Amino acid sequence: MARIRILHQGGQPFLALPLRETARMLAKSGHEVSISLLSESPLSINQNPKAADYAAETIPGVDCRYFNLWSRRLPQSSVCMAVKYAEFFVRQLLGCLCAKADLYIGFNSETVLMAYLAARLRRKKVIYYNDELSAHRNVPGRKVWAAIDRFTCRRVDWVVACHPGRAEFLRTQGSIPYAPMVIPNVSEYRDLPRNASLRDFITEQGGGGITHVVIYQGGLSESRYALEMVQAFKYLPEETALVLLGHADRAMREGIDAVIKEEDLEGRIFFHPYLNREDLLQRTASADVGLMLIRDDCLNARYYAPTKLFEYWMAGVPVVCSDLPWNRELVEKVGGGVVVSDHSPQSIAESIQSVLENEEGWEAMSKRCRQAVREEYNWEVQAGPLLELVESLLSEC
Repeated sequence: MARIRILHQGGQPFLALPLRETARMLAKSGHEVSISLLSESPLSINQNPKAADYAAETIPGVDCRYFNLWSRRLPQSSVCMAVKYAEFFVRQLLGCLCAKADLYIGFNSETVLMAYLAARLRRKKVIYYNDELSAHRNVPGRKVWAAIDRFTCRRVDWVVACHPGRAEFLRTQGSIPYAPMVIPNVSEYRDLPRNASLRDFITEQGGGGITHVVIYQGGLSESRYALEMVQAFKYLPEETALVLLGHADRAMREGIDAVIKEEDLEGRIFFHPYLNREDLLQRTASADVGLMLIRDDCLNARYYAPTKLFEYWMAGVPVVCSDLPWNRELVEKVGGGVVVSDHSPQSIAESIQSVLENEEGWEAMSKRCRQAVREEYNWEVQAGPLLELVESLLSEC
């Protein structure tokens, strides 16, 4: 049994899927696994009281060590952001050194440098697991993350990425002499029977006569075409409803509410409260179409690697997704939905309707989705090479 320390930026109501699945797999293999990450932001919990119920998610057999930052109370500015990251850096590095691990895994640009330094100081092995191109998102600090990636990619013992495009980008940027391992953002397979939970929820909320339910999981923002998704429903039959399972900031929520009122969509658009992962999957299995749209405005978006694609498919739910290279490749390979390049409300509506209009065609599509995840796109199948890599590196310590 070896000690493995995993670092993640955290700060979200749920553990990131690849983090959770990696830790679960390693613990199940008999290793002593600990995760160090930020707790959910108090501001985020104030905005989403339900998030407090899931702000310290745990994994059986894994020591999840959440911590907060004193500097979080500082205002939002470039100087204060630097102070916050400095405190985060020191806390993570000291925690790594105290853990006396045999292997370190740093997730994304935010933590890989600390994992690398701890590993080298202790003469141990380190893996860089990338599921976000932080240097190529529309967020502050991009130049810092890019510099960290360039420095660490060719110095860590191995790089793992969740998308073939991200893997190739990191290989080129970091002058990596090998092809990084690619593990899609898939989860442990489970059977999810069809159910009526979303229809029951709609009825409880006062909706009636709904025959088809469209679901969206994730943050609601302009970059996810949130307003266009809602506006699309004025072009769909009145029996079709949309359930939104994700957070919208105040401005976006007000914008969505305004569209609902202006387009007379009351009783067809519903905001669902926060759910834990198991309940989210059960709700998903009651939907007819899953939406996953994103604006192609940065490299991180172009190499979009959503967990929701495989969760929709595991629940037998065909998708309507943005026409990005890997999205198109997967959807066409599986026959599990429709891709859209025009994100106008009319085009989104036409794509949704094309999935729903033929019941026999929908049944066949749903069956293909479930089969693809059961046979290929699940953690047990995809992550075998990662476990082999970990065991190989540990044997060298």
